[in-house]
Amino acid sequence: MWKVSNFKNEAKLKLFQDNICSPFLSTLVEYATKKQLFQSFENYLDQQHSKKNYYNVLKYVINLKLNKIYIKFYLEELVNTKKVKYLRKQFEIFKKQNTQLDNFDFNLVKESIDPILKDIFIELFYQKLFDNAKIWGIIDSHSTTFSRQIFHENFKRENNIYICPYCDTDTIISDGNIVIEHFIPKSDYPFVSMHPNNLMSSCYGCNGIYGKHTKYYAPIYSPYNVQIGELIKFGIDFSEKKVTLDGAGELKVDNYIKTLRLEPKYSKRDVFDLVYSNSNFIFGLITKDKKQEIDTDLLKKYLQVKKNPLTFLTLGVFNDVCKYESNE
Repeated sequence: MWKVSNFKNEAKLKLFQDNICSPFLSTLVEYATKKQLFQSFENYLDQQHSKKNYYNVLKYVINLKLNKIYIKFYLEELVNTKKVKYLRKQFEIFKKQNTQLDNFDFNLVKESIDPILKDIFIELFYQKLFDNAKIWGIIDSHSTTFSRQIFHENFKRENNIYICPYCDTDTIISDGNIVIEHFIPKSDYPFVSMHPNNLMSSCYGCNGIYGKHTKYYAPIYSPYNVQIGELIKFGIDFSEKKVTLDGAGELKVDNYIKTLRLEPKYSKRDVFDLVYSNSNFIFGLITKDKKQEIDTDLLKKYLQVKKNPLTFLTLGVFNDVCKYESNE
């Protein structure tokens, strides 16, 4: 819901993209076109190592193991069983999807990704190498290392945010309640699993089984696009003691609500009770007269400090709660 940026992490993750993800696929295609001239992919890299720094990075990567098998053996199998046209198509998908995210276009089309490449991008690149100090040292020996913990610290400080930017219902202060979440699911879109515009710190609830869907609905807004919380229409049902929300007729907002499963979160009685008590507490701080009108701009400034949950909901239903309370 909160509009955020990721510039500091982007600088590091772009190094990963430029030195591993992109050259991994482009070099694989190059090798496939000239395979008859070389004994193996590793041999091809040995012959090319003086041309580009990333050849040394790739040499390290292909000698890592995934499921107890060296990556280089997976790649030989891929080249031996697939045509060059097929591998080139995979690389084109990678470039297209990553270019879309570069331009903050989150409406990706689901494509068929090779199972071997999918496992390499998710299980190796994202799961194992994100926190690998050695790989970051090889990529940039003059820079500091990188990890998930550093990602979270950079993200929170850059945005001055301690509330989950997805749902605005939970905090991301505690290490036990913070994860790196893929906005576009890595299971269906592995080629963007390391893209900075697809990663953000979120609460555990938005990442878990009761959180975001394993698929997403497009067209859609992302917190890297707009402050979605300001576009959601919040309501409150006093008889049912329930909060409601919808996209106010805008499909990109509706799809965000659906993708993040926000309705089940916000429809809980606890959310109603919290926003009701918060609204009355804030009203009591601002004025002693229940019939006094509240300056909405002042209320907005008071709430939007990104330190307390349910800011957008409180803004949306504050007047309704105060009017209801005044008539009680």
